[in-house]
Amino acid sequence: MTTTASPASPATRNTDVWKICSSDSSGGGTTGHLDSLRQSSMESKAQGRLFPASLRLRYHLRNSLGQGAPCSRCALPSLNSKEAPMKPIENIAIVGFGSLGAMYAGCFGAAMGPERVFVVADTARTERYRAEAATFNGEPIRVTYLTYDEAAERAAEDPFDVVLYAVKYGALPEAIEQSAPLVGPDTAIISVLNGVTSEEVLAERFGWDRVLLCVAQQMDSRKVGATVTAGCVGVMALGVHDAQDAAQRANLERVAEWLTAIDQPFITPDDIRHQLWGKLICNVGVNQACAVYDCCFSGIHAPGEAREAMIAAMREVAAVGRAEGVGLTEEDVAYWLDIIDHLNPEGLPSLRQDVLARRPTEVELFSGTINRLGAAHGIPTPQNERFYAAIKELESSFSQGRTSVRPRQAR
Repeated sequence: MTTTASPASPATRNTDVWKICSSDSSGGGTTGHLDSLRQSSMESKAQGRLFPASLRLRYHLRNSLGQGAPCSRCALPSLNSKEAPMKPIENIAIVGFGSLGAMYAGCFGAAMGPERVFVVADTARTERYRAEAATFNGEPIRVTYLTYDEAAERAAEDPFDVVLYAVKYGALPEAIEQSAPLVGPDTAIISVLNGVTSEEVLAERFGWDRVLLCVAQQMDSRKVGATVTAGCVGVMALGVHDAQDAAQRANLERVAEWLTAIDQPFITPDDIRHQLWGKLICNVGVNQACAVYDCCFSGIHAPGEAREAMIAAMREVAAVGRAEGVGLTEEDVAYWLDIIDHLNPEGLPSLRQDVLARRPTEVELFSGTINRLGAAHGIPTPQNERFYAAIKELESSFSQGRTSVRPRQAR
């Protein structure tokens, strides 16, 4: 694994991040650090698309993520295994077609083609996807849509090499059962769900030999109807549950080779749990504060009650993470707060989008997880308890048309 500094290290926090340049742009291309890409307009279609067939890109990493080597350039150490090499990754199943699943479908489909990338769903959704003709940054998403039964028939002859889960957490148990026939002995399983628990759920069903730890971060994907946009596709941080396990390491190496071949950004941090919990610090703060205080990112950028509540919730995550054996500090909170402060002021986090659409939220992944683990360790989590109560109240009132809660109820 690549040895790197902590994500909160001052030596890495203020350096440049991904610099993405399009050779189709004037003056050497559209360039920008990741911080500025977070603020880019969704209408900037070329910026951040990593499609080798249609858009030549150059990108560099100066390690400001603080974890791992450049995406598609990192080399994992050889396992020196005497066993026969594993079959290369040639066909992908994506379970979940929201903004993140559709973004990855757009990226993988452009690089591999519709005969190798499949979006798998129930019959009703599959029929809708086939009729909608989804696009990603203005280009058709080049995938094949299959029902679970159709995918199972295909997998019976040739199991999928990768199954990527991008469903909402509440839908994960059902998705696992329906997609189980897609998984073969050598299938790699990747979850891009928020939180720190989805991999454990997947591993209970499929085993850690197949399941990688993953954090999907720094992207700004959004889906409205069949239109998917992203100013930046971000980076996958990947790791294994047990770094001493040869089978798990071989699984990671195989996935890394595939992502390198298709130019999909990824890093392999030494401490993947630190990366997972770091993103949880961010998500617990920004998602819940924007939902409860009925605001976009500008509402938590400005000094005031919403920002104070967000920071308090983030600090509670760090405290619980330390009890879980993850070395989180106030520097980690400051690091993610700096990232939040560079988000597009007019943007909305996913939980706020769910509330506005009156969909079930992922509050159980955020304050639900922190409150449960905090109670187990005897650590108070008052702000997350208030956030949890306010968001559950919102969910219960969706039938009445409510999509906001008075800030005083969350204080």
